[in-house]
Amino acid sequence: MRAVVIRVLGAAAIGIAGCHLAAAAAAPAAPAPYALQVRAGVDAWSGGDYATAVKAWTGPAAKGDADALFNMGQA
Repeated sequence: MRAVVIRVLGAAAIGIAGCHLAAAAAAPAAPAPYALQVRAGVDAWSGGDYATAVKAWTGPAAKGDADALFNMGQA
C-alpha cells in the first residue's frame, strides 16, 4: 500500500511541474537588451553597408550580446 501512495504522489508532483513548464514556455520572452541595435546592423549588412553593421554590433558585442558576437565573428 505504501508504494502505491508514493507512486500517486510522484505522478502528481510531475504533473504540477509539467504545468509550470508549460506556463513558462507559453509566456512571451522578453526581447534581448540589444535586439534593435543588432537588428539594425543586420539590416545594414544586408544592404551592403558593412561599416555601419560592424559599428552597430561593436557595442553590444563588447557587452557580451551573443547575437552581436556571432555577427562580428561572421563579418
